[in-house]
This record gives sequence, structure tokens and C-alpha cells, in this order.
Amino acid sequence: MPYWFFYTSVLLTWSSLYFGINAMLDLETEKAKVARALKLADTAHLRALQSNLNPHFLFNALNGIATLVREGDVSSASAMIDALSVLLRSTLQRLNTAEISVSEELQLIEQYLRIQRFRFGERLRSTIVAEPDALNALIPTLILQPLVENAVRHGILPREDGGSLWISIGKEAETLVVSVEDDGPGFNESSASTAGLGLENSRDRLAALYGATASLIVGPRPAGGFTAAIRMPYHRALETKSPDAPGRLSV
Repeated sequence: MPYWFFYTSVLLTWSSLYFGINAMLDLETEKAKVARALKLADTAHLRALQSNLNPHFLFNALNGIATLVREGDVSSASAMIDALSVLLRSTLQRLNTAEISVSEELQLIEQYLRIQRFRFGERLRSTIVAEPDALNALIPTLILQPLVENAVRHGILPREDGGSLWISIGKEAETLVVSVEDDGPGFNESSASTAGLGLENSRDRLAALYGATASLIVGPRPAGGFTAAIRMPYHRALETKSPDAPGRLSV
């Protein structure tokens, strides 16, 4: 009898452990499936938000090329087409990349400004300042493009003599701080409604990537004009860029 009781106890204990471990494994498997599904949903959401930028920008660029053609400036129109093809190729290569380094993002912005300058010339003045520690940080792909485009369209181009645009990127403790400013008239109801989609898109992308640890705040610039400021967690790219990368660019 004692042996029967002992073996029965062992069998029951082993069975309990077996089914308990299996239940835990099944639970972990389900959790992994849910986590993967949420990750895929977030990835799809980010791609959708990012792809929304391209048609909007492409329409404006093609409209600018058409304007140059109508004005008879075929040389500038041809050069703008070449520059646009370079920018689109660079953008498409990064379409499925949620984040890129600050230095790569600034290269895309410089290409965008170059395209705009074919049409607007010296009316568009811009300065880009990036701290060396910020160049290797990761930033959402094309997060600056709608902010810069809003500044160009609503802050600079409405004025006959144009205006200035400033982009600055720096590091404060473990926070990456990005600002886009212009010295234009500021936002009115008309410009705010036009720019609203791009700003909302940028906020959605920041929230999808970083949650409540990132923010986009817009408002009037103290010296006149408009400013958009992004604060997000600072984290570096795995591959470091050349130490000779410029810390200040004037374009």
C-alpha cells in the first residue's frame, strides 16, 4: 500500500507539472502571436502614414515643374526633373524603413530644398544646424519633410521677397530636439487647414514609434513667424557616420 500511494503521488505530481508547463507554453505562444500581430499592425500603420507624404509632395513638385515650363524656363524645369528623380529614388529606397539617421534625413531635406530653389531661387534662404552628437541619432524617416514644406509654402513663398528657414537638431540629455522655424507671417486659418494633415501625420508617426515619450509642438516664433519643435528619445544608429560629416550647413 505505501508503494502504491507513493507512485500515485509521483504520477499526479508529474501530470500536474506536465499539463501546467504545457498550459504556460500555450499561453506564452498566444502572447507571442498577439505581440507579433500588434507589431505587424504598427508596421503597416507606419508605412501607410509614411506613404501619405509622397503623393502630396509629388503633386507640388510636378506643379512646380509645370509652372517653369509655362514660364519658358525649360533649363530649370529639366534640372528640377533630374533633382526630383534623385529625391524620389532616395525616398523609395527608405520607404520600408521606419527610422534613419539624422544625417540621412538632412540629406533628403537638402535635396527637397534644392528642388524648391530651382523655382524660387534666392527667395528661399535656409540654414541647417546639427550638433555632431545628433548626426548619428535615429529619427523617423521623412519626419522633417512636411514641417519644412509647411514653412516653405506658408512662411516664405507668400512674401514677394521670400524669407528664411532654420532647421536645428541637437541633444538634451537623452532627448533629441528638432526645430523648424521660419520668419514668415505665421499661420492663419487658411494655412493652418492646409498644413493640418501633414502635422497630424507627423504626430501619428511619432506616437506610433515612441508613444508618450515624443511630442510635436507648433506655434508662433517669438521673433515673428512660425516654429515646429519635435522632442523624442535619443538613440543612435548602429552604423556610425564619417566623423567629417558637417555640423553646420547653409543652403
